[in-house]
Amino acid sequence: MGAATRQGGVPIHIVLREMMEVENMAHARRRMDDAGTGRSGHLLIGSADEGGFSQEFVGDQTSRTELAQKPFAHTNHCLQLAAGEEEVRDNSQARLSTAEKLVGRVDIADLDTVKRILSDESHPTHRICRPYRPQSGLTIGTVCTVAMDLRERRLDVRSGPHADAAFDTCRL
Repeated sequence: MGAATRQGGVPIHIVLREMMEVENMAHARRRMDDAGTGRSGHLLIGSADEGGFSQEFVGDQTSRTELAQKPFAHTNHCLQLAAGEEEVRDNSQARLSTAEKLVGRVDIADLDTVKRILSDESHPTHRICRPYRPQSGLTIGTVCTVAMDLRERRLDVRSGPHADAAFDTCRL
């Protein structure tokens, strides 16, 4: 996702690394505020005990959504702030709509349920787990799928757009 404005702030990858060092969610919010703007992307920050927030950046704009105790869905593209091509935004909104419907159908979002939702291919043109295809002058598809269990400190990762491929587990 790109932004039409100059990107002069701390790179989002550095901000993400900083989030790995915070002591609690209040510290995470302060550090995120200190980083300012000047980047493009989305970060989802969570804690097993303290909830979390979704933070979007596009140029000199930022938007934060505090997470409630209900399941939360977001795409890797910005949703609150306009960024990138309309076709990419439409794809993100369609994938988000599918994810929210699937999340709404479950009582408990355990790790296996999350992985099933992230592997969904039910939408005819905007799959959550999306094969690579040309779009807006780029080849776009699911690079990887990441599901986390914060309480168990477990991260499951699957490379590529292959919904039937196995996940690798990392213990944190």
